[in-house]
Amino acid sequence: MPAATAGEVERDFAEVLGSTQELAGGTWENRDDPTARACSSPFGVAGQQVPALRIAATPAGTSPGAVAGSVGEHWVELGYTVTTVPPGEPAVSQVQARGSAGEYLIFRVSLEAMTLQGESGCVTAP
Repeated sequence: MPAATAGEVERDFAEVLGSTQELAGGTWENRDDPTARACSSPFGVAGQQVPALRIAATPAGTSPGAVAGSVGEHWVELGYTVTTVPPGEPAVSQVQARGSAGEYLIFRVSLEAMTLQGESGCVTAP
């Protein structure tokens, strides 16, 4: 059952971000925008969602493809629909996920850096 309140959505989204960062390793910098964004729920009702942007240096010895694969598996276990994007140039592995409540996540990793960004599900604005 999806979270019903803005507080629950924020908490659940923060837990997904935190578990993803822990799985990927490294020391993460939080660059989240503290302002909720306007959105439209699947029922066309005005709502809000929480944006996120986290960055980190990739730990030495990390295989970008392996980390991206682990993140994708983790997100599938959490119930997200996951898409793996073929590595670009320079080699950057990317995984995207969508949740049933409209959540959207993107994880990118190269030999130098990792980013985790996304938006929480949309909940009715208070």
